[in-house]
This record gives sequence, structure tokens and C-alpha cells, in this order.
Amino acid sequence: MVSPHSRLVGVLVSDIDNPYFSVIARGVDDMATRAGYVTMLSNVDRRTTTEISRLRAMRDYRAAGVVFAGSGHVDDPQAPNLVKAVRRAQEEGLHAVSLAVRDLGCPSVVVDNRAVAQRHPTTSSHWGTGTSRSSRGHPA
Repeated sequence: MVSPHSRLVGVLVSDIDNPYFSVIARGVDDMATRAGYVTMLSNVDRRTTTEISRLRAMRDYRAAGVVFAGSGHVDDPQAPNLVKAVRRAQEEGLHAVSLAVRDLGCPSVVVDNRAVAQRHPTTSSHWGTGTSRSSRGHPA
């Protein structure tokens, strides 16, 4: 019997140049590989319209799922269109998950940064000092 879906999982990242997203993409790929899936990485440049077009492409490729790795925008006028596209993809059997709190109509997987910082105060910041820093590396 032929499966209606491929072993493909789309990973839509907001900004591929940001090291944060490369770590996420690597983790998703590692887990997908262990489960017998292959990932297709797509940079969406923080554009909802690009997320919608990439989601359509995943549907065309009969992907098993898609991972949204990015937070979206506040008051995004395209957000309702993305929600509709996610719903349509889910109706066709494509699984979707967001790695940020987004109202997409799919499950979200998020990290409780405060709990992590409380448990591991010396490793909670990017700089390893346990203090908050600005984007220029100065104490905030």
C-alpha cells in the first residue's frame, strides 16, 4: 500500500543567517533522521507570505509535516491567511507544529526560559555569565 505522504518534513526558519535558527534546524533534522524522515530547510526571511508559499510547496511534495521555527509578527495582516493555509494542510493530513507561541491552529513547543535560567544561572545567557546583555555585549 502506498502512503499518501512522503517521509519529508519541512522546516521553515525565519532567518537562516541567525545562528539560533541553525541550531534549531540541526535539532529538528537530527530527530527527523532518527525517525526515518528527511528535512527540507527553507528560509522565509520573516515574511508570512513566504511561509504560506513554502507550506503550499510542502503540500505539493506530500510532506508528512512542517515545523514553523520563528515567532511571526505582531498585528501581521497576513496571519489569517497563514492560519487558513495551515488548516487546509492539516485537513490534507499534513502535521504542523510551531516552535514559538503563535496562533496558527497547530501545537506549539516552547522553552520556559525563566525556568532554565533559574535552574542553570551560569549558562542562561549567550555569554555564559548568567547576566543579561544587550546585542552589543554590554550589560543590560
